Amino acid sequence: MNRPCPYGGGINMKYSNAESNKNLIKKYPSIGVCGLDCGLCPKEFFSRHLSCKKVMWNLNFIKTYGIGKFMEQQECRIKLLETMIENFDDGRSRSFFCKAAALHEVAILSSSIEKATRKINTDNTNRNDTKTKAKIFKEILYEMAL
Repeated sequence: MNRPCPYGGGINMKYSNAESNKNLIKKYPSIGVCGLDCGLCPKEFFSRHLSCKKVMWNLNFIKTYGIGKFMEQQECRIKLLETMIENFDDGRSRSFFCKAAALHEVAILSSSIEKATRKINTDNTNRNDTKTKAKIFKEILYEMAL
């Protein structure tokens, strides 16, 4: 997920230091200037961003536990997002998965993936039936998130 952020930050973002006029690479490139995690960004610039609701929570987490712990958590979220896309994407769910990865707790995401995978295997769902797999995962995620 190595892509630039449409909001002015993001992966491999370079910025200019006004005093020395040198290009610097961000130390934590996953965090955009907007405060969102670019690794989880659905890239919908002109729509509302549900993930904005999490900005203050993220900043308080960093203040309390440090940037290192926050980045560990974000790396885990990115891996879970990649798993969701790889295993449950029906071609219409990526934005939903990005928002879910940004908003829900890691434990909820991980548990939802495990339960959906078990149900798909138990029900002998065809591996190519992406619509059914996406539906199963979304239903389980909704249940877990409530």
